[in-house]
Amino acid sequence: MKNVRSLIIVVSILLIVFISGCINSPLEIPNLYITEEKKEETSDILTIESIETLPKPPIFSGDSFLFYFIIKNKDDTKTIKNVKVILFDPSVFKVSSEADKCSEASPCSLMPLDQKIISFNLTAPKKEDIGNVEINPKISFRVLYTLEGSTYYDVIGINLDELAKYQQAGKSLSLTRNKIITSGPIKIDAELINAEAVIAGKNGRLKFVIRNTGTGSLLNNAIGKNDLKIDFAGLEVSHDMEDIFSCSSNICTNKEEIKLIGKESPPLLFTIKMPGNIEIWKTFTINARINYTYETRGYKEITVTPVG
Repeated sequence: MKNVRSLIIVVSILLIVFISGCINSPLEIPNLYITEEKKEETSDILTIESIETLPKPPIFSGDSFLFYFIIKNKDDTKTIKNVKVILFDPSVFKVSSEADKCSEASPCSLMPLDQKIISFNLTAPKKEDIGNVEINPKISFRVLYTLEGSTYYDVIGINLDELAKYQQAGKSLSLTRNKIITSGPIKIDAELINAEAVIAGKNGRLKFVIRNTGTGSLLNNAIGKNDLKIDFAGLEVSHDMEDIFSCSSNICTNKEEIKLIGKESPPLLFTIKMPGNIEIWKTFTINARINYTYETRGYKEITVTPVG
């Protein structure tokens, strides 16, 4: 009788799995409760602060002055690489000398919690060049930098007989999975579709979405070729995106760029298969890693007063 009851429980769970897959509805396995612990770190880790001039405005026509600001890395673990500051619109001001560091010609890095002062020597226009009237032109600049972002997402595989034991005893099984999304403006979200866990020997569907959560912009609004790698922790993986991804040894890499639409990518869908030899339950940590170039901008209006 006990074996028959266990068989009935196993069959009922299998029916739930089957029906859920057929109608694409959430898979709710009786007596199984999984709590997701999510940690998402800061988006804008490079900040621009204290945009100033020396001397302070107003600047007199024809005078030279120093235009400067501070760039900061607010993250305590990541190094921001290949930082380039570009004064793309000096407006009416003449650039006497470019920045001596973090330029296109000489990019720099910002170590964790590091900061650098960026300065330009500028000259205000002559009074006859501004019609002998006070003006308020705006200087505009951009900061480009490269960064790596990662997401760690737990997928739990569980033995069907183990679930049956808990059901038969009238007990519930409570497990925890982690989702960790590291710092930086471009983030990869991961989700197991319509399920809390994957039954041993069965398939599960994973969805990844790349999002721009920062206040700046992703260069070309796209992830470049070979810049996204997803490690499926040894799980068998398949997909229907042969034109975008190639997979080898359970690691998938984008062979074409991935365009964002607005501030997020289309969903990237993968099928994983749980091994059939899970004795009780087992956690598999999926790691998605992305490299990208990001841009943030700054500006300052400067009053120029005609003199002489």
